Amino acid sequence: MQKLLIIGAGRSATVLISYILEQARKYNFFVTIADADIALARQKVGDNPNGHAIWLDASKPNDRRDVIGRHDVVVSLLPPQMHLEVAQDCIALGKHMVTAS
Repeated sequence: MQKLLIIGAGRSATVLISYILEQARKYNFFVTIADADIALARQKVGDNPNGHAIWLDASKPNDRRDVIGRHDVVVSLLPPQMHLEVAQDCIALGKHMVTAS
């Protein structure tokens, strides 16, 4: 089963998270929503059985790399200044990355 990681559950992420979770049910893949506000991430996942919320402070390199390493594709919805660090981790770990920026 493919594992997708979405880092960032802020306001601009709401529509994308909803869409991805719908697709996860349809195509049978798993989505992890990671955010420093675990309550917000849980709210975005809701009761979708193909989704899971986790706490992540993306500014902590070791924590970020650990989470990225457990997924196949990473969607960074972090502030633009954080994309480079996430991209470098994805390259080092051989992961695909997508960002709206």
